[in-house]
Amino acid sequence: MNTSIHGKIFFAAIALSLIVLIVAHDSFAGSLVLGTPLTPTITLENSCIAGTITGQDFDSWPTTSADLTNVSAGSIEVACSNGLTYRILLNAGLHSTSFMGMTVRNMQGTLDPTEKIPYALYYSGAAVGDNNPYETYTVTMSAAGISATGNGDTVNYQTYDLTADVYFSMSSRAIDDYNDTVAVTVQWP
Repeated sequence: MNTSIHGKIFFAAIALSLIVLIVAHDSFAGSLVLGTPLTPTITLENSCIAGTITGQDFDSWPTTSADLTNVSAGSIEVACSNGLTYRILLNAGLHSTSFMGMTVRNMQGTLDPTEKIPYALYYSGAAVGDNNPYETYTVTMSAAGISATGNGDTVNYQTYDLTADVYFSMSSRAIDDYNDTVAVTVQWP
């Protein structure tokens, strides 16, 4: 066998091994393990999110209409943490007035803001306030509210359908467009 070919093959194999060792060698000269490990943490807290909140247009009615009872007033969608007890509160509305020391929800005329039509809101037959427009409210929240427990589902919100009574008989029945704005608040511990 030719020794010069063997020498060239041997030299090529050593050179290739050195290249592999250089490429595989870590480029850092040393390492140190720190005494305190990295410990990622996160705290999840109870929470609620609002879905769609819809108000209902009570439509057009003749001035001679009887009071409306148990008509659809819209709905509120809420998603809260599973097992979390919460309350949905409605304030007295933007156009509330005082009557005999009590706060009354009203829809106000757009042409004549002094004209008002009292109304009451309900959830599942239980008044959110009371079953008449002369229920006592605090200035910011209704006296009652809707109490519920969250199911943790943020896809299929818990929906609360509201109904209303509208009291034309307690107004002057002036021809106008009437409206109100009621703030919705969700509270939890």
